[in-house]
Amino acid sequence: MQKLLGTIRSKILVGYVSILIITLCSAFPLLTSNHEVKQQVSGFVNITIPTLANIRKMSDQIRQLELKAYSYYGYTASADEFEQNFNLLSVELKRELSLLDEHKDVVALADYFLALSTLSETLSQANVDWEKARQQLSNMSSESVTLTDKLNTLTELMSEQAQVSSNQILDELATSNTLLLLLLFLLLAVAILAYFFSNKMVAIPIKGLAYKVETMSTNRDLSMRLEINSADEIGRVAVSLNSLISLINGGMQDVAQVVNNIDAEVGSLMKTSSDAD
Repeated sequence: MQKLLGTIRSKILVGYVSILIITLCSAFPLLTSNHEVKQQVSGFVNITIPTLANIRKMSDQIRQLELKAYSYYGYTASADEFEQNFNLLSVELKRELSLLDEHKDVVALADYFLALSTLSETLSQANVDWEKARQQLSNMSSESVTLTDKLNTLTELMSEQAQVSSNQILDELATSNTLLLLLLFLLLAVAILAYFFSNKMVAIPIKGLAYKVETMSTNRDLSMRLEINSADEIGRVAVSLNSLISLINGGMQDVAQVVNNIDAEVGSLMKTSSDAD
């Protein structure tokens, strides 16, 4: 650990790497949650909404066919007009049914089309059996009600699924917001820790070093030594300054010793000269 934090550069690098790791660890679940939200929204937009729209169209087309059949029965619509509308709406119904995908087996159109066909065949005869036609019209209405009920049940099912998807999307968004707040909290915590760490490991030692040097300069005291509390650049500067101060102090002591020796020699010579006189 001491080797890892042996320099100021390595300490700064460790700080940045810590922030990066915490950011990545927090961002991964956030990205996962956003991906799930995207899938939920995609399913809702691409499946649920189109399916509900297809069901509404089918209900409208069944209602139109039923009205055309009653019009044909009441002679307010001709055989050609009914046949044309029947063929057109039948094609549209089959197309909408094919778009229901896995739900298309729930809605069976064969019996409904058969009831319409037999009614059309009975009404197109020269001598119409009105009792038979009335019974067939009733059967067609029953098939229409059955299809409408199935479509309504399917609508309720899709609506429930849409509600579940909506709740899941809201839950995932709430989770994403929680993760985002957690990420911001962690980044804030790391920033605070980085401040205290840099203040303790860099700023305070530099301030202490500057204070010692200023005190030494002010008092002209070369006997003072700088404290060495780390092996980083600040610690190496303190070692180098201590060596330089020791060298200067030693040189000054040597100079003082030489001066003292010279003073002693001068005093000795002056004493010898006085004795000679």
